[in-house]
Amino acid sequence: MTSPTPEISPEECVAEFTALPHDVQQTMLEILGLVELMTTEHRCIAAHLQNDIVQTLGALREQYEVMCLSERLLDLLVFAEREEQAAGARGDH
Repeated sequence: MTSPTPEISPEECVAEFTALPHDVQQTMLEILGLVELMTTEHRCIAAHLQNDIVQTLGALREQYEVMCLSERLLDLLVFAEREEQAAGARGDH
């Protein structure tokens, strides 16, 4: 088992875990129990798979954030266009 990263204390790890919903906690404990039953080779494979999953989720989150920012920008552009059209219709232009 690896030690926590230096930036996070064990107390912070416990606090983060206890803040999770109960079903998530239970699933994590079940996974931990299964990992304890694995051979070293299987643990290595599982660690690589977990790393791939974390990287994929990180990339998906970045894509989602970019998409959200793009949608906000589009909303602002549409709003600005409508304001400009309304000002033109009123003769404020």
